[in-house]
Amino acid sequence: MTEQADMSTVDNAMLARRALLAAAPNAGEHHEYMVMLEGSFALTDQPVEVALSYVADRRMLSMDAFAAYLDAVAGGAWPTLEAVAEAMLADMNNELVPRWVQIRLVAGPGQRGVCHSVIIEDRQPGWYNPALLDRHGITWRR
Repeated sequence: MTEQADMSTVDNAMLARRALLAAAPNAGEHHEYMVMLEGSFALTDQPVEVALSYVADRRMLSMDAFAAYLDAVAGGAWPTLEAVAEAMLADMNNELVPRWVQIRLVAGPGQRGVCHSVIIEDRQPGWYNPALLDRHGITWRR
């Protein structure tokens, strides 16, 4: 397979994942609040727990859409848990455009009871509400 064919396969997988993130309008967009969704999927036969936390802007994600999205993520060929986290962050930023977003992945336990965790987050430029994050136990550093 050529490099161009590899890239189109990656792009098609990304587009298919993102299509599942059918976001609804945020009825409360004039207020800031934390949304948390949790789920799981298998990555190379190892369970991965997922926690998505975000401060919505104009779009919200339903539980059903999140579950379907995790099924699509599970079908991907990921080299590392970090690659999954990076792809999920890009997908959420592209489809939800949250004010702030954090994705926490915990894989395992694997061999000898070892777990592997990745936490990745992002925010819109200029967004700053440490009090909201503090209430949910998230340490804020500017």
